[in-house]
Amino acid sequence: VQLVGKVSGFLNESLALNQYTISFNTSKLGVGVKTLTIIAQKNLYKTKNFQFLVDVTERETELELYLDTLPKNNSDTIQVEVDDFVNVTQWNFPNIL
Repeated sequence: VQLVGKVSGFLNESLALNQYTISFNTSKLGVGVKTLTIIAQKNLYKTKNFQFLVDVTERETELELYLDTLPKNNSDTIQVEVDDFVNVTQWNFPNIL
């Protein structure tokens, strides 16, 4: 049993659960609607194809930026001298729908 399309590979068989599975990172698909196909074939059985769509969307995120522990905005400027160290910290907060 294999997956074909923008992402491809063989599905792993679990005899105990009587199923096949595959996992992949959706970043391999890119944003948008993609078509994937499962092809199942086994000796003495008719080959079956199952086609399905995957709609990958970008996540909305909120960004907070801190320079030397102070919050900063897009237009902020900090002044530093040569050989200074600057600590940049950035947090992402996904907006879960």
